[in-house]
Amino acid sequence: MSRLSELIRGNGVDTILRDYPDAVYAFDLEGQFIDFNDALCVMTGYTRQELLGHEYGDLIDPTHLATTRENFAAAVAGNTRRYRSRGRRKSGEIFDVDVTNMPVRDDEGRVVAVMGLARDFTAETRLSEWARANESVAKIAARMARLAGWSIDAKTETLEWSDALFDILGFEVEGPPTLEESLLKYCGDSSARMATALRRCLTTGESFDEVAMIETGTGDVWDVRVMGEAVRDENGDIVRVVGALYDITALVQQSREVERLERRMTETMNGLQYPLIFVRRDWVVEWANDAACTLFERPRHEVDGASAYTLFPDFEQTQSYTTYLRAMNEGVYSETTVFDPRRQRFFDVSVLPAPDGIVVAVRDVTAEEEAKTMAEESAARANLLAQMVDRSKEAMIIRDFKRGVTYWNRSAEELYGWSHEEVLRRPLLELFYDDPEEARRALAIVERDGYWTGEIEQLTKSGAKITVEGRWQLIRDAEG
Repeated sequence: MSRLSELIRGNGVDTILRDYPDAVYAFDLEGQFIDFNDALCVMTGYTRQELLGHEYGDLIDPTHLATTRENFAAAVAGNTRRYRSRGRRKSGEIFDVDVTNMPVRDDEGRVVAVMGLARDFTAETRLSEWARANESVAKIAARMARLAGWSIDAKTETLEWSDALFDILGFEVEGPPTLEESLLKYCGDSSARMATALRRCLTTGESFDEVAMIETGTGDVWDVRVMGEAVRDENGDIVRVVGALYDITALVQQSREVERLERRMTETMNGLQYPLIFVRRDWVVEWANDAACTLFERPRHEVDGASAYTLFPDFEQTQSYTTYLRAMNEGVYSETTVFDPRRQRFFDVSVLPAPDGIVVAVRDVTAEEEAKTMAEESAARANLLAQMVDRSKEAMIIRDFKRGVTYWNRSAEELYGWSHEEVLRRPLLELFYDDPEEARRALAIVERDGYWTGEIEQLTKSGAKITVEGRWQLIRDAEG
């Protein structure tokens, strides 16, 4: 079943197609059958396979074809038309038929198909049955479309409402309000606009199509679309204004919700500190946030809708061009870091595949890159210094007051006989001295002055005593 056929059969119409005693059908905008009930096959003598996709012209008596096409065009234009015509069965038999064609609209109010009822009134015995069923169909159609009619007598200004309008607006069917009373039910400036439009139509015949807000019988305020046009007599005088009221509350609420979400998304995106760019498959920027406009050094109207080749004159030669291509053509998330020589800045470019293109996020990582470079240089210097210290001919030892020995170079191993692993985290006073008092006095000087130098007697691993010239330096942490 086609999408259009599904639309026709939704909201209860499927039951009508199945159970309605007369022919019920739906045309596309070219006049070809897209759906119908079995009664149409019985009335015309054609099978379902023969009618599906068939243009209605062959089913009409040639003498009535022009009128039929005129009424079909009116339905396509959005007007419901009821008329009498003459049909032709597959056998060639001519029969009289009463036809009602109604436009079918989508959620946006566009006519997408024509739905019709056809009654063979060659046998008038079915007239009463058809009238009752047709009224039911009309009510169902009105409820489905939230569309109802009204009219005003030009001479008396008497207002008439259809039953469907009473139903839609929630008023008891006790007679419609007067014209002035009905205008007062419109809210805000809608009342004045509707009064002006109606008066102009009554006096000059100018049609109108207004969107307004109206208070219902239950006290709710709805958004409605009100249309009206003048009806003239044979002398060209305006005798009546007829029109329709269409409840568009759900459509307006949906539109407002979409606008709210779009506004919130835009505010969120513009609140980001890093540039964000949406690019279509034709490499045109669909939208960019404020940070991106700042990065491009262009006002928004020069960025949105601009080609990437315009924003980046050497686009295909840029460092991240391959990243863009992979995301656009292969749907692969990619990121790369590029250097902008003009700005002397580093940028991290992340490219995310999207259904209709790519999303590009740009982050200034200059500080991070510089910190990384400094850390690498610092590590290289530290490594070089460690190598120099380790290869020094003098024994170098680092001792933590709490944890004991933390560094012991090769010359220390050669001088004292202990390996780095043997002395690690051990207190020096237990290793080097029989009587540690002299060492304690030297340590007191270090703690007081920050430095001590002199000769001192120490022990090696073998127990031999050696006299060394020591230079002890106090090292403080960040807290002093």
